[in-house]
Parts: sequence; structure tokens; C-alpha cells
Amino acid sequence: MYSNREKRITMAYHHNVQLVNLSPKVSVQLGCFTEKEYGKHFEYSVNDEFFNVFGDQHYPHKVWVGDVVGQGWRYAMVKKTVAYVVVDEDENGPVVEKWNLKKNTKYLA
Repeated sequence: MYSNREKRITMAYHHNVQLVNLSPKVSVQLGCFTEKEYGKHFEYSVNDEFFNVFGDQHYPHKVWVGDVVGQGWRYAMVKKTVAYVVVDEDENGPVVEKWNLKKNTKYLA
């Protein structure tokens, strides 16, 4: 049986991989990483959301999650060896998981 985290962590690619995105709002892909505990691969981009839903807590990145290209993303702060990913929200604010990274590759601009 899978834990909730194992179900949530699936390989994900940024929505711009579709190459047919006609939306005027396009995020910039910054890189990709491999999550250490389960070995899943993720891409991340700039958090281009206009409204900061968590007040003074800043999450400068979006980590793309889900099995389908462009399915969804989560607020995050991705550093060199760790990512802080918002996985839920409760009455106290965001519920954040710390993901250790095995490999974090930044894309060239």
C-alpha cells in the first residue's frame, strides 16, 4: 500500500512542454530535480501568480506535479539540495514538506 506522499509524488513536466500553449501567461522553466526518498523527477518554474495566497510566506517557485503534462503544480521554494513544497493548507496556513534532492539541474537561459 502506498502512503499519501507516494501517491502525490509522481513524475511531472512543466505545462510548456506541450508546445501548443497559446496562453499569454507563460511560466519560465528554471530546472528539474530528482526527489531523494522516492527517486521521482520534477520540473520547476518561476511562481508567476499575481496574488500571494500565503501572506508574508514567499514561495518563489512552482513544482509541477501529476502524471499528465500541465496537470498541476504546487507552491515551493527550491534550493540546491532541498525543496520546501506546499502540499496542503489548514487553519494555520500552508502545510509544507521538506524534500531532499538527489539532483538539481538548472536549465540554461
